[in-house]
Amino acid sequence: MRRILLAGVVLVLVAGCEDRTPITRAQVVSNAYNLQLRDGLIWGDAVEALPPAEADERGRRWWQIRYRPGPDGTTRFMLVDGESGWARQPPAGYVPRQAPPAKISGEQPLAVVDGSNVLIVVPGKVLDAAQRRALDQEVLRLNALATNTGLMPLFSVREQRDQQVAVIYGWQNDHGIAREPRVIEWLTVRTPYRDAQWEELVPRP
Repeated sequence: MRRILLAGVVLVLVAGCEDRTPITRAQVVSNAYNLQLRDGLIWGDAVEALPPAEADERGRRWWQIRYRPGPDGTTRFMLVDGESGWARQPPAGYVPRQAPPAKISGEQPLAVVDGSNVLIVVPGKVLDAAQRRALDQEVLRLNALATNTGLMPLFSVREQRDQQVAVIYGWQNDHGIAREPRVIEWLTVRTPYRDAQWEELVPRP
């Protein structure tokens, strides 16, 4: 009987010393979504899940879950402990991490042809000063991402007569580009923008 008890103790100790199974990306996204429900938030599905990087001051390493910006342009993030799976909202002053630029291997850069179209990436709306600055920064980010992934960097902000501003792709000072389906594919794979629409430019009288 004593041998059986000793064997049981040894098994418990061994099991306790085994490494915990790493949390998966699907579990991370699910835990962050459950926190949304608990806190009464309606942010929708995650658009990006960055694996943990360096540990914080307490030795914890966090997944970063990003969602679409809020109506006022504010960023939305959740953090999930890479070991326990515990989800939390970022602390005040949190600086979001940026995803490393995706590289295209064995693929020719995506060229565009001059034409009479632009792609509406973010529909036009009236913005305050802070939102406009955020939109300008987003255009810079998109152009940097395009440069690093083989797409011609032609993202820009278009100001309309009704004071609305939009993010477009393809405007080249006095003309646009031909419609290229792969530009929308590029957006779908690498950005949170899923509803981009082509627009035919109206010739000036």
